[in-house]
Amino acid sequence: MAFLIFSWAAWIAWVVSFIFVSAIDWDSAIVATPEEINLAHLGPLWTYFGNKSQNVSIFHSREYMQQRVGKFKDINSERISNHNYSSMTAWLKEYATKYPNITWLYSIGESVRNKTLWVLAISRTPRTHRLGVPEIKYVANMHGNEVVGREAMLYLIALLCDNYGKNWYLTNLVNNLRIHIMPSINPDGYELGNEGDRSGFTGRSNDHGIDLNRNFPARFPTHRDKSGGTFLEKETMAAIKWFRQYPFVLSANFHGGSLVANYPYDDSTTGQDNIYSPTVDDRLFVALAYSYARAHSNMWKTGRRCGLNINGDFFLNGITNGALWYHVAGGMQDWQYVNTNCLEITIEMGCYKFPQKNMLPQLWDEHKYSLLAYMEYVHRGIKGFVLDQRGHPVKNAVLSINQGKNITTTDEGEFWRILLPGRYTVLVSHRKYLPQILNITVDEGSAKLINVTLEQKLCRENTVDSIRVRGEGAVRIAVFGVDSLGKSIVEELANATCLPEDLFVEILQQSTLHLFPSMSAERALYLKDHELDVLLLFGQGIPKSTLFSAGINTPSQFDQKNFDDSLMVALNNKKISCVNHMLDKAVSSMIDALNMVKTFQLGVSLGCDFSEPQLTLTTIATVLQIVVNVFIGVKDPVTEYSTVSSTDLGDNLLAKATEASSVNLHRIEERNCASMINIGLMKAIVFGDGHMPYILVMAIEQKTSSMVYEFAADLCLELLQYRIVRE
Repeated sequence: MAFLIFSWAAWIAWVVSFIFVSAIDWDSAIVATPEEINLAHLGPLWTYFGNKSQNVSIFHSREYMQQRVGKFKDINSERISNHNYSSMTAWLKEYATKYPNITWLYSIGESVRNKTLWVLAISRTPRTHRLGVPEIKYVANMHGNEVVGREAMLYLIALLCDNYGKNWYLTNLVNNLRIHIMPSINPDGYELGNEGDRSGFTGRSNDHGIDLNRNFPARFPTHRDKSGGTFLEKETMAAIKWFRQYPFVLSANFHGGSLVANYPYDDSTTGQDNIYSPTVDDRLFVALAYSYARAHSNMWKTGRRCGLNINGDFFLNGITNGALWYHVAGGMQDWQYVNTNCLEITIEMGCYKFPQKNMLPQLWDEHKYSLLAYMEYVHRGIKGFVLDQRGHPVKNAVLSINQGKNITTTDEGEFWRILLPGRYTVLVSHRKYLPQILNITVDEGSAKLINVTLEQKLCRENTVDSIRVRGEGAVRIAVFGVDSLGKSIVEELANATCLPEDLFVEILQQSTLHLFPSMSAERALYLKDHELDVLLLFGQGIPKSTLFSAGINTPSQFDQKNFDDSLMVALNNKKISCVNHMLDKAVSSMIDALNMVKTFQLGVSLGCDFSEPQLTLTTIATVLQIVVNVFIGVKDPVTEYSTVSSTDLGDNLLAKATEASSVNLHRIEERNCASMINIGLMKAIVFGDGHMPYILVMAIEQKTSSMVYEFAADLCLELLQYRIVRE
């Protein structure tokens, strides 16, 4: 009986599903009741724009776009069909080969099944970013069985390339943009899908069964959907890296299964469906979404689509806030809005997810003008450069808009901010420069060019007796130079930390640097008063460290061998023949005179010449960060600025055997209280007259190594005192 009940339940579910799916009509008219038409005038579009929403010169209709674009060569209908991975790749390579001057085919990575994630860039300079020229991207086929976008991307490539130099509108579009087109971000899923699939799920996910549009880091991590998995997928990681690699300004993500332009946020604050969740750029996103919908044959219409007049999707003016429709956690458009300068919307391109071949010509025809109209929006608002007083670009300057999210400048100081007509207050700021406030009026038409010059902040020196103090962190470090190279390093460090370079921001949060112009015994009182943790010396010589501190003053976390290995790698293992001044008697005597008996004392030799390209601020910052990490207990002593991998610098901070301090061995030998002999790879200190019995004292780990050194130093001192008494 239980089996019969189950069978009847399954049969009923199948019938309901069959009736529902069968009702989907990919070519149905959009139906709206009088009540729904009235609702359209109460929706976001009319609320924000009123009668302007009906002005086709502002929101271009299909007919307006037809006149604007003019005559062009469209896709040969015989070439319109569904393209699998092989034929899609062949299409991309065909156009990359046929139009090498305006195309560049590149890969952002691979799928789970190692299929190449292709992107075709189209521009007058396709391989390089052109200063001041915005970049946009189109991404399709994120759900593998939603294929209209995939096909539309291939046809758009043909349209732009075949008409370049022949149609003024399309040529101008290509010349003033760099357009990145990715036909499929989920090629594995596509291969699992079935042509004719109306609303199914086969092929939707990637090869791991993960929904890629739920796999990005969620705005609210507790809202994560199980279908989005726990870890970032291969395709997602490639996409994130790509988004950060290029200065994208505008984007669209193409899906299928309905007919609407969807804008952020997709995720609601409560994680529930049907809750309008606006960004601070909501008015702009409504305009972006409607600019796509309005140029489509039908999308812009209010009402129910896909033939589902009772239970089907109902949209006002062909647009929707994502979370108002249904919430999506871990979606691509939300992640980009929060983490990049790029504005992205999601386009549902039609009621059938995987249409038959004969449906594609009409679907392409309905979308082609929308694809072009949407691109135009990147040229609205403001654009320009942020420069310093010398005319050099200021990267990572922040532009804060009173009506929208912040954006940052590129490495070349560029910015593009899509804005609607109106008055705006823009704050341009950077931690090294005085902020500047701009009051701007944005008009209809092309973006307004605005170049901003920032005045550098004066460095407010915190000096005591010419000692420059930087940072406010807990780890207190005195920095000296023992020779001309070391002093140059200290001076460069003072300049780089005054208005700190990016390399030093974290270091100065964790430490306080006391930078000394010279090293002398007069500094002893200052050092004592400030209870410093570290005495750090820089000088010339073969890249290696020299330990001056004895015994317990050397932190157990400090691994000298790995530290020295990293220095050699940082300086390219270059053979260096200059004198190591860390071994000078005057240096060790000066350290003794400073009487810093409770301080970790470390000398670092960094080559012979500060002009050597390998000796960079990055190397100096890495040395400082490792020293700081030893004291704050960070497990991994390597930061993002490290010149070698964390494994090379010692992920495991449990002490390994540390070589005896070269300078202290030098002192013992210099005072003639012991002799040095080599035993294989080891060096031994021999006390006494050489007669039996012999006693071997050996350390097998760092703490006992320090004890052995202390014993040797004490024994040396006792011998010297014994000689003095006898004499």
